Amino acid sequence: MTTRERVMAALNHEEVDFPPVFAFVENNALYDHFAPGETNLLRAAAVVHRELRVDVTYLVRRPPTAADEARSRAGQGAPGAHVSGMTTWHDKPFRTLADLEAWRPTEPNPEPGVRSALAAYEAERAALEPDTVVIRQGGGFLLYYHTSLELFSYALQDRPALVEAMIGNLYEHQRAYIRGLCAHRPGPAYQICEDLAYRNGLLFPPRFLRRVYFPRLAEMVEILHGFGMKVIQHTDGNVTEVLDDLVDAGVDGLNPLESMDLAAVKKRYGRNLVLVGNVDSRVLAFGTPEQVRRAVRENIRAGWGSGGHWLDTSSGEFMPDVPLENALAFFEAAKGG
Repeated sequence: MTTRERVMAALNHEEVDFPPVFAFVENNALYDHFAPGETNLLRAAAVVHRELRVDVTYLVRRPPTAADEARSRAGQGAPGAHVSGMTTWHDKPFRTLADLEAWRPTEPNPEPGVRSALAAYEAERAALEPDTVVIRQGGGFLLYYHTSLELFSYALQDRPALVEAMIGNLYEHQRAYIRGLCAHRPGPAYQICEDLAYRNGLLFPPRFLRRVYFPRLAEMVEILHGFGMKVIQHTDGNVTEVLDDLVDAGVDGLNPLESMDLAAVKKRYGRNLVLVGNVDSRVLAFGTPEQVRRAVRENIRAGWGSGGHWLDTSSGEFMPDVPLENALAFFEAAKGG
C-alpha cells in the first residue's frame, strides 16, 4: 500500500498492511541521527520522516536547544515565551480574576491565522509528501488555555456566566478560523485539540462538558464534514466517562487514549472511532528498546482488525526525552521489525 492508501483505509475502517504511524516528531536525537548538520528544518524533517516511515503528521518542529534556553534567559527570545531545557511555555493573557472581569468580546478575524496556517501546510506538504501525509490541527475554545487551570476552576464557580460568555466568544473565533482554513481542505483530516482529562479521569464535570463543550464540538464536526474532512479529537487523559458523548458529537477519531484500555475501547467503539494511540510514553522515555518493541506489538494487536487504528504514543507526540535507541525501536516495531 502507498502511504496515502494506508492512511485513508484506516480512516475508513478498512484493512491495512500495517497501522499508519501518526507522529509529531519533536525529538532532537532523531534529527541529529538522520540529518546531522542540516540547518533547514523542512529538509531535515523530510529525511527524518522518510527514514522513520512516518505515515501522517500534523506539525514539523524541533524542541528548543541549550542555545534557545540561553537566549530566553537573556531576554532575547520570543515575547512572552520562556525556555527551560526542552520545554517552552508562554505567558497567559488572563492571570487574575480582575483580568477576566475586564474582558470584552471581540469580533473574529480569521484571515491572518488562516494565511499563516495554509502557508505552513503547503511548505510541510511540499517537503514531506508523498512519503508522509500532512494534516492540520487547531486549539479548542475552553477558556483554561488562556488562564491557569487554577484560575479557570475558581472562575467557573465564582463567575460562571462570565466564563461561559468568554468560551462562547472563543468558540466564535475558532469556528470562523476552521471555516476559513478548511475551505482549502488541508489534508484528509483535522485534529481538534482540547484537553478534557488527566490520567485518572476528567478535568471537568461531565454536566459542564455536556452543556458547554459537546454541542459546540458537534457543530465544528458538522462544518468539517461539510468540507469532506474526517475529525480527530485530541485530548490528553482518560475520557472513558464521555466516550459516548464524543461519538454522539460525530467525531471520527480519538487521540491519544492516554491510560485507556485500547482493546476494550476497540471492542465497544471500533465501528465508530478511529483509535489513534496509545503506546505508553513512559515506556518510551524510561524503558528498554525491547520493552518498547513489546509495547508497540501489543498495541498493534489490540487495535488490529477492520482498520480504524493509527499508531501513536500515549501523549500524542514523540517527546524530546525519548532516547535514540528507544525511538528507533518504536518505529522499527511499528513496521513489523
